[in-house]
Amino acid sequence: MLGLVATYWDDGWHTEIGRDDALLPPHLLLYASIGMVGLVLAGWVLVGLWRTRSLRATLAIPGLALAVAAGVVTAGAAPADAAWHAAFGRDSVLWSPPHLLSVIGTAVLVVAVLLNTGHMGSRVSRIALAVVLLGATEIVVVEYETDVPQFSQALYLPVLLAVGLGSSGIIRALVVDRAVVTPTVLSYLVFRLLILAPFAITGWTTPDVPIALLGLLVLDAPARWDRARWPAAGLAVAALQLVASASGVSSVPVRPTLLASVIVVPLLAATLFAVSRRPLARAGAVLGLLAATSLLVMPHARAHDPGQGTAVATAQVSADGDGSGTIAVRITEFEGTAGREWTPGRLVARRAGEVVTAPLVDRSGVFAGKIVLPSRGLWFIYAELWAGNTVAETWLPVRRDEASRIAARRSVYLPAGTGDRPAGEYLAGAGLLALGTALIGWAVIAVRRRQAVVHQVL
Repeated sequence: MLGLVATYWDDGWHTEIGRDDALLPPHLLLYASIGMVGLVLAGWVLVGLWRTRSLRATLAIPGLALAVAAGVVTAGAAPADAAWHAAFGRDSVLWSPPHLLSVIGTAVLVVAVLLNTGHMGSRVSRIALAVVLLGATEIVVVEYETDVPQFSQALYLPVLLAVGLGSSGIIRALVVDRAVVTPTVLSYLVFRLLILAPFAITGWTTPDVPIALLGLLVLDAPARWDRARWPAAGLAVAALQLVASASGVSSVPVRPTLLASVIVVPLLAATLFAVSRRPLARAGAVLGLLAATSLLVMPHARAHDPGQGTAVATAQVSADGDGSGTIAVRITEFEGTAGREWTPGRLVARRAGEVVTAPLVDRSGVFAGKIVLPSRGLWFIYAELWAGNTVAETWLPVRRDEASRIAARRSVYLPAGTGDRPAGEYLAGAGLLALGTALIGWAVIAVRRRQAVVHQVL
């Protein structure tokens, strides 16, 4: 849970302050949580060796080999991320391959622990692990739930359905308690409510409470619902997300939610009715269906943050909103320019693939401009600056409907990732994602085998 708190804090830090070095406070908290998990994992291995006196027998302990692999992947994701940033520029995109690999490694590590403990210990400990698994998989949509959508917001619902139904399928397969999804979802939502206050008090971005997950409670319906519970749960999640979007509880607007619902829900229901009766088969079908649907029919969108390269100066940047979408931007007091003479380029506002531009002019040494934001939510306003043939940029996060002033000293940096991406970036990304996919495949096979063994014993 400490790692989940660190992740939400890290997301808020990057949103409000920007991309920085590896030793940020939320990063340190995240590293501490990973270190604690590493110690527990090492203890698990040592106890296994002491009891079995054999490395082979130790690795045969249910979940242990998978846990070691997932732990190595999770720990290795940090240096992989650092190398990625060094080669291709710093970014704040959760769906970049190194970040996704870290999320996958963490989730699979929890699955590995459940493989060993899902049928023993106290009910409280089993539910706690289930909550951590749900939270770890839900990290995939954190940017949507903190109003920082990097890609089309129509992707939120299918991805939410995939992680919700997928993690629930694993939880139901490994945790022996009846009606296990209900306490898992309710406990997770309580956790999300509890972190709102400290985040709000300290001024960080507060994540939405994903009330749509309450639709997963349908999975605990009576046994006679067996074949219907999965499509019913998917429909319930979609309906609740529409309510959350319409009421403003969710940062994702109604229109993209409707688009996703119209496309995904009928396919989801038809597929789930057609697959086998086993929960894991249904979960796999859900994941495959939603991934394919997302790739085929959802509109393409470019992340707002293509990447941050070398910092070349600092400047005082301010943004004044009038409450109706017009933002006045001023850039002054350049420092550390190394003899560069800056000239204004333009203002660029980005949100979820939507891009708006406006002029930026020099008014007696003050670069100023106004830009109109077309839709509600958090926008990132970039100022493009020129020094000869060199383009640089700086930025601020601004909420469209707030009549307020934001001012901060910001880095002026060379953008990275704005041109054609090198072949090495595609190859590196494909390699990291292939590793994550292999880890997921291993986890699914291990869960299915463990489920069969536990059911035979019970």
